[in-house]
Amino acid sequence: MSTATTLREETLQIPALGRPFDLGMLYDARSDRIVPGITLWNHSTLQTNIAEESNYNSNFKVLYNDTLTAKTSALDISAELKLSFLAGLFPIDGTGKYLTDNVDNSSHERNTLLYKSTTHWKKLGMDHLKNEKVEHQFEDNIATHVVTQIQYGADAFFLFDRLKAKKTDKKEISGSVNAKYSHAKIWEVGGGGKFDNKENEEKSEEKYECTYYGDFVMSSFPKNLKEAEEFAQV
Repeated sequence: MSTATTLREETLQIPALGRPFDLGMLYDARSDRIVPGITLWNHSTLQTNIAEESNYNSNFKVLYNDTLTAKTSALDISAELKLSFLAGLFPIDGTGKYLTDNVDNSSHERNTLLYKSTTHWKKLGMDHLKNEKVEHQFEDNIATHVVTQIQYGADAFFLFDRLKAKKTDKKEISGSVNAKYSHAKIWEVGGGGKFDNKENEEKSEEKYECTYYGDFVMSSFPKNLKEAEEFAQV
């Protein structure tokens, strides 16, 4: 889920990273933190002045690079937000935890399956930013922005790791994972998908361990490539 915020004529668009954004709440871009417990308008006023627009979309891709730069790019994290993360200025959850999962490239091969979906926008009427319509005043310098627009959806990262074979070409390993999912039907929001499976791939698949980070609530998590496939068929 990504969130757009605005102050004066400046607009920011930032990923939620598991943080509980809501329309009308305050945000401090200097520390990249939500200001808790404060909104500019009453709940009833907000609810009667919110526009909603459908925006259904889903896609997936296989990521071969496990560097921090590649991870922040996959999460649509700006350079400024990346610095705040490195400085530990704000907590992360959900897909944001993907940033902290690192692998020893000297002994392991990693390929990551990224699934992204969006469902709808919610937008706050811009005329409510006029000072005379603000119902809850706040102390100067407590925040820099107010949340005026939210994109709803869900992301998921499946990390497939296995021990590096002595004479295995990385491109060959990456290609096998990409081929596995290149024609896959990944989940629609609220729906299911299906992966093709070949018997002669099972032994290779068992060598992968799978780690999941995402916005989907699951009662159990797949531990390898085969279990991830079975989960996708549910």
